[in-house]
Amino acid sequence: MKALAFILFLPTLPCIAQAPPKYSGTVQLYISGEDDSLKTQVNSFISRELRSLGDITIVDVKPDFVLQIIVMKIKGVNGFSGSGSV
Repeated sequence: MKALAFILFLPTLPCIAQAPPKYSGTVQLYISGEDDSLKTQVNSFISRELRSLGDITIVDVKPDFVLQIIVMKIKGVNGFSGSGSV
């Protein structure tokens, strides 16, 4: 009977029911394209959004992930100018 009481008590110990560690990661950004103004805007936007997640750090060396973005202006048939990224 004592063994049974110990087995029932064991799962309630705090060391067994711990939450998993919080995720954190590092990202390096490579943004390329012909228009420097557009590259700066995209870099600012992506950096701000990644930082707002709270668990992502933008680094220049030894990243966990590399995010490569190509930015270009797109001209339509009617001369409409837009932008896009891949």
